[in-house]
Amino acid sequence: GWAQALAAGSAGLELAVWQQGRTQLLLGGPGDISTLTTPLGSIWKLYVHAWLVDTAAADAPYRCRGGVREEVYCCEVGEEIHRDQALVRSCGLYYEARRAEIDRADWSSYWRARHAPDWLVALDELQPGTQVPVDTLLATLADLPAQVELRRVLLDVSVTARDPAVIGHLGGVLRAKTWSW
Repeated sequence: GWAQALAAGSAGLELAVWQQGRTQLLLGGPGDISTLTTPLGSIWKLYVHAWLVDTAAADAPYRCRGGVREEVYCCEVGEEIHRDQALVRSCGLYYEARRAEIDRADWSSYWRARHAPDWLVALDELQPGTQVPVDTLLATLADLPAQVELRRVLLDVSVTARDPAVIGHLGGVLRAKTWSW
């Protein structure tokens, strides 16, 4: 499955997957999957990227000017980064709603029409520290628009790895998005 979640919590390491239209807990203690939550982490950028692609928004590059600590994930001073590379490098500055000129009403209408959960409909809730239910996170990832485009872009992460030796180790290894931000 495309949607997988790996979370470390007070109960230890937990792994959940979206299969056959529902969330299944593969690793972790017994319990109700509906109570399992995780911080959104860097996943929020996937939702913004998908929205930008699906709405055919212009790719307005982010220019690194220096002085902003988070630019280390984006580009060198004087350079600019475009949408796909911003996702690959996890450049949150590119995806900030104000900079990307995302209209809150348009965002809400778009996700409400897709029957998205409240934390996704409310643009202000799309923050790394926002705790979200794992089952709704996986369900929205499984139904994310522009999945073909996202897969193409994220494949670049392993293909252009800084350490060439890492590519040989990836083979059939589980691909997972981390919760760091």
